[in-house]
Amino acid sequence: MMGTISILIGMSKRLQVILDDKEMRDVQRTVKRQQMTVSEWVRQALRAAHHQVPMTDAKKKLDVVRTATRHDFSTGDIDQMLRDSLNQQDKIFPQSLLAELRQQGLRTPKESVTIVRKDRDDREGY
Repeated sequence: MMGTISILIGMSKRLQVILDDKEMRDVQRTVKRQQMTVSEWVRQALRAAHHQVPMTDAKKKLDVVRTATRHDFSTGDIDQMLRDSLNQQDKIFPQSLLAELRQQGLRTPKESVTIVRKDRDDREGY
């Protein structure tokens, strides 16, 4: 004997799924444990399956990556960038940051916003 599941989705379309007896019993046991209707369980399962499908196909993604790798972007020498990132002078330690903040008289978050904006404006020439 075959079981039938019918669903009204968005009150506009009806979906009919034919299951064998064992599948239907399994679904009924599952929905009983989760205290929901078969229809709601199927809707949730369909939504979950839909979210697992990629929005674009893999071929299109690979084509975009391949196109990007053919372009020549200006970058620095990797060895120099690594040396610069390890330069001790570029590092800020918590103690020195705290000392700088105290020297500037920082007491409230609003004052920090003012300092950051002033520093940005000075660098950008405003």
